[in-house]
Amino acid sequence: MFKSFLLFLCFIAPAYGQVQKAIVTSVSDTVTHDSNSLVIDDITCLGNNTTECSFIRNKYYQNVGDQLSPDEIIDAKLRLGTLIQFQRIDVYLKKGKKRGHVIVVFDIKEASNLQFELSYDAKRIKSKENFYSCYGEIVPSSNEELINLCDRDKYRVTETEQYISARVTNFNFLGSGKELSFSASGYQYDKKSDHFKQSLIEPSDTDNWSARYISSLKRISLNYYDPHLLSSPYYYINANLQLPKVRTKYIEVDINSTETSNEEFPLKERAWFTIGRRFARYSYVSFSLAGDLDKEVNENYYLIYGFNSENDILFPVQGEKLTTSYITLSDGHRYEFSYLFHLNLDEYSAISFGASADYYKESNENFYSKITEAALSVKYTNFKVINTRAGGYSGWSIAATAKIKEDWYDNNPQEEFNIIELDAGYTYQTESMIYRFSLKVGLNESQ
Repeated sequence: MFKSFLLFLCFIAPAYGQVQKAIVTSVSDTVTHDSNSLVIDDITCLGNNTTECSFIRNKYYQNVGDQLSPDEIIDAKLRLGTLIQFQRIDVYLKKGKKRGHVIVVFDIKEASNLQFELSYDAKRIKSKENFYSCYGEIVPSSNEELINLCDRDKYRVTETEQYISARVTNFNFLGSGKELSFSASGYQYDKKSDHFKQSLIEPSDTDNWSARYISSLKRISLNYYDPHLLSSPYYYINANLQLPKVRTKYIEVDINSTETSNEEFPLKERAWFTIGRRFARYSYVSFSLAGDLDKEVNENYYLIYGFNSENDILFPVQGEKLTTSYITLSDGHRYEFSYLFHLNLDEYSAISFGASADYYKESNENFYSKITEAALSVKYTNFKVINTRAGGYSGWSIAATAKIKEDWYDNNPQEEFNIIELDAGYTYQTESMIYRFSLKVGLNESQ
């Protein structure tokens, strides 16, 4: 599944508190009626020099003639406050044409529409695997058969992943809040393994060898996002075109020889298209299609439901996020679930608790593969304002994740993995530039 980076606007925290304060102050200053009985005369915008007011109004799910809902104003400011093209969002009320009628005013300060992003991620996991390889599919239960039929195997594996990307995005394409971005990225996976085998019936009979597998991916992509399809506040589309190039290298070394193989895969155009609908306060549902453009088969379908009430994209300290998805594969399917809750400590920090699950199954006449995984995580996030006027912010985070994974492949016995990961990240943002760095280390023990 492709993952795209979402960028963020200068943070105004706490969002809920500020919106409620703006509503109360404005209502008390302009009208004396209960806000539940106020009728909307008009919805206007100030400060939108390059952004169409229709784009701003589409984030507010009320129309002229409706009774004013303070909750809808809170939600509108939350939606607008996470957008990169705005530095500041204020919402207040003005007296309408007659008593009991008001005008809702969105007073904004625009930021740079062009945003540049550089990011680097590194991950390193060490694994230990101890098992018996036997002349037969099942490990014998008796000690005598175990000695006669099996060898003791030990694997020591080190996996390193590196990801670097550069991206430029116009967050106000054609002045209507549409997004157009271009990115270039590189990914490398490096797996080193040392294998030790010892005969149980003849302990002096041992064998050692090592292997290394390297896979590199280079990709350029063009992405288009329309948050308000056909001027609707509820429907959106996303289209992505990618040109990936893959190279692999495999090296195996034992006492007597060294074998090396290289393989390079040609460029393949790959496309991704999504249409979705927002509903309720924070919920959405979407349908996606992804596949290679040069093949009629090899298509994947995604059906996703989720909700997101986070008050920020890069540094959320309030709200929660849920994502559930069903994915069709060439010869199988996949289910994914993730949930994240932010416990607000103060305006600039939070502890986040997460849970996730993944079920994958794919099989045909040639192979069988099934993977199940469950994880729990805890994360601390802290950020600070460097320059409010210029949109300067920096933030860091530390997290710990515990995973349980089970793997079935062909006729091999079931493997169980216990994984612990620790990671840290740092992000620095100016008005037109975002720098991100993250590092993750882990330990994987398996049977």
